[in-house]
Amino acid sequence: MFEAASRVNPDDYQTSALLATAYGGLGKEAEAMSCYRRCLELAEKQLQLHPDDARALYLGAGALTKLGQRQRAMEWVGRALAIDPSDAGVLYNVSCAYAMLGEADQAIYCLERALENGFGHKEWILHDSDLDSIRDHPQFQTLLAKLAA
Repeated sequence: MFEAASRVNPDDYQTSALLATAYGGLGKEAEAMSCYRRCLELAEKQLQLHPDDARALYLGAGALTKLGQRQRAMEWVGRALAIDPSDAGVLYNVSCAYAMLGEADQAIYCLERALENGFGHKEWILHDSDLDSIRDHPQFQTLLAKLAA
């Protein structure tokens, strides 16, 4: 589906990011890395036109993380948070980026704020591989328990 969407709109950074995640989940690492590079390229173009696009920033930060560009990823995450610090989607995706960057405390903090601001997709949280590095964190377990309540 994402491959078809990418063909229909080849300039959409979002489709490249989602396709990269799908390829990664299928173990197709070369294809995933190619899509992350494409996502980053397209997100950079988007940000030239719309520098306040928080989604381009946090999806681009995810791509930067996967491409080993930690410092730029941290910068982009900070920019996304500055644009929309209370948006549940921004907070959740920034939490994912922080988790992938090994910043557990910041990841937990943003995840908690995402939940406080209405992000309630427990099944997504349970299965999102971007959060794997914080699953054993005691506060992560506490947050999941709050979702069940």
